Amino acid sequence: MAEGQSSGEIFTLWITIAVLAMTALAIMVIFIFRLAIKRVKEEKEKMRQAEIMHQQKLLYNSISIQERERKRIAADLHDELASRLNVIKLNVYATQKTMPEWAEQTNHLLDEAIAISRNISHDLYPPLLADLGIIETLRDYVHPLRQQMHVHLEITGTTNQLTKEQELQLFRLFQEQLQNVIKHAKATTLEILLSFRTKELVFLMRDDGIGYNPEYAKSGLGLINVESRVQMLKGKYKIKTAPGKGTALIITIPL
Repeated sequence: MAEGQSSGEIFTLWITIAVLAMTALAIMVIFIFRLAIKRVKEEKEKMRQAEIMHQQKLLYNSISIQERERKRIAADLHDELASRLNVIKLNVYATQKTMPEWAEQTNHLLDEAIAISRNISHDLYPPLLADLGIIETLRDYVHPLRQQMHVHLEITGTTNQLTKEQELQLFRLFQEQLQNVIKHAKATTLEILLSFRTKELVFLMRDDGIGYNPEYAKSGLGLINVESRVQMLKGKYKIKTAPGKGTALIITIPL
């Protein structure tokens, strides 16, 4: 009797051990499986981050090359084309006595060509930006706009927290949005705000124009340019617009 009981206890013990072993094995398999899934996810995330960094590097290189080309072309327009046009003006001036009407018309056309080349040069790479900074550049740009619409430019805080590269990218964002306002918005009022805070810069451009459906603009080149430059500044942006409601571009940049 005792021997049968002992055998039963041993059997029960073995069953218990087997169950515990199977449970431990199952837990180990689940742990290894979860660990494998975690590692796969981590590898995918690393690959995703590496791809993002690669794309950002390509983007930054592309924008840097673009800026170098703009600077070179601006210098060529200013130094080469403008100077050659001025030389032509001198030659035309010599014909004023013999062909006064032709000389006057030609000089007028040359003056227009010089002004256009100067404006294009300044748009490509404004000398004020390098010399006096973003604030004076914005003031210079909005001044002629006041003949077309009411422009309110407000700046709060100090600008010395920005690097030259940040100022350049911020100016390009301003330029991009300004072109949208001039070409498409049909606005009568434009508000521009730069608020330099302790840890961030808030840049706002808001117009009272016709607005648009934001869904239609998601794949547009202008929006892609905005996204690219905001990424370079490690910032965020938001566009608030609707048909008939005007448009507001809000950009936040860490300082």
